[in-house]
Amino acid sequence: MANGQKRKPGRMSKVERAIVAEVIRVEPELPRARQVALAVALNKPTDTIANEIDNARSKLQSHADKYVDLHLDAAMSALANGDFDVARKGASWALENISATDSDGKTHRIVDKQVSSANDHAPKVQIGIAIGGLPKANLARSSN
Repeated sequence: MANGQKRKPGRMSKVERAIVAEVIRVEPELPRARQVALAVALNKPTDTIANEIDNARSKLQSHADKYVDLHLDAAMSALANGDFDVARKGASWALENISATDSDGKTHRIVDKQVSSANDHAPKVQIGIAIGGLPKANLARSSN
C-alpha cells in the first residue's frame, strides 16, 4: 500500500457500518471502483467492505415494505390535503424507483430513471450579437 499503511482487518465499528449503510442508501448499485474507494477511505480490505455492503443492502431490503408504506401514506396524505405538487413528486419518485428483480436477476422498473448529468445544473450563458436594422430579440426566457 501507498505510504506503508496496512489495512485494518477485522470488525467494522458502528460508525464505519453507518457510513457504508448511508452510501448504500444513497447509491444502492455501488460500482466496484467506488467500493474500492470506500475501502481505502475506511482503511479496510475490499472484501470486508464488500461483505458490509451486502449486509447493508440486506438490511435495507428487509425494511423495504415499511418504506414503501410510509412513502405511500405521505403521498396520499399530501393528495388529501390538496398539496398536489408533493403528491405528484411522491408518485413520480415511486414510478422511477420501485423495481422488481426477475428470476434471471434482471431489474425491471415501471419507468426508466432519468439520467442527469453534471451539466444539468450548470449555469447557462447565452451570447448574442446585434445586427443594425433588425429588432432586438427578447433573450430573457426561462430554461425550465
